[in-house]
Amino acid sequence: MIHKIRRWYRDNKIKFWILAIIILGSVALIHYFNNYISTTRKEIPIGQYTLTNPTTIKSQVSVTTAKPVDKKELANANSLINNFIYYLNEGEYKNAYYMLSDECKEEEFPSEELFIENYVNRIFNEYKTYNMQNWVDMTYKIEYRDSLLDNGGKVTDNFIRDYITITDDNKLNINGMIRKNQRSKKIEYEDIQISVKSSILYMDYAIYELEITNKTKQNYNLDFLSNPNNVYIEDRNSVRYYAYTNEINESDKIIHPYMTKALKIKFISTYSTDKQISNIVLKNMLIDGEYTEVKIDI
Repeated sequence: MIHKIRRWYRDNKIKFWILAIIILGSVALIHYFNNYISTTRKEIPIGQYTLTNPTTIKSQVSVTTAKPVDKKELANANSLINNFIYYLNEGEYKNAYYMLSDECKEEEFPSEELFIENYVNRIFNEYKTYNMQNWVDMTYKIEYRDSLLDNGGKVTDNFIRDYITITDDNKLNINGMIRKNQRSKKIEYEDIQISVKSSILYMDYAIYELEITNKTKQNYNLDFLSNPNNVYIEDRNSVRYYAYTNEINESDKIIHPYMTKALKIKFISTYSTDKQISNIVLKNMLIDGEYTEVKIDI
């Protein structure tokens, strides 16, 4: 047996060593690339934004103002949004979540799990291609589409739209959120106090956070909230934007004695840089025993 092996080796020595070199070289090459990829990915810490998987910006002009966008701002937005979508396509959700602003996390996605459940799973069920276009100021319209490979090579008009805003600290507001404005307006009566705490602006609507304090010994009923015509915000041109009062829970319309109720009221008010809201109006509110219109300047 040993003699046969030696004879085979003498007859095929060159072939043997060529095959051995090829096999060893292939193993070494595969190991090198795996190690390189692993090392490269570890060198990208959370929050370090580098331009990856760049996309084509459809226009360097704002859609709403028709004015050119500053090149540095455009390049910065392009880098941030490209990286955000790259992380989502690659399943690096922790990195993507890190890029969100604190106010976006607070209002939209208080945890990474909710971010995955309510944003990632809704949009990134498959690899997405996308384009982006400046809409207004630092807000960009994004259109997500299935890749041609995932769609069988077919071009489709189906897409999911989002608006992403670059914040002052270079973070992202997503899901149509523009910004949150802190407010400290208050009006006080003998039996009740009303405070406007903040406004949260979205592309398609606005949310105002109110706190109403019952200063009496009896339950206070906010039944005026059942009628959408009773609650609206008003701009400086006296245009009214009414509330989605049907979204207010019935349990939120009762304030127990000496308690404060926090309310988030959503209004039919699309975002515009020209729109300046001047006041919030609460009609037919029971104040000191009489039904009154309450107008709070904001």
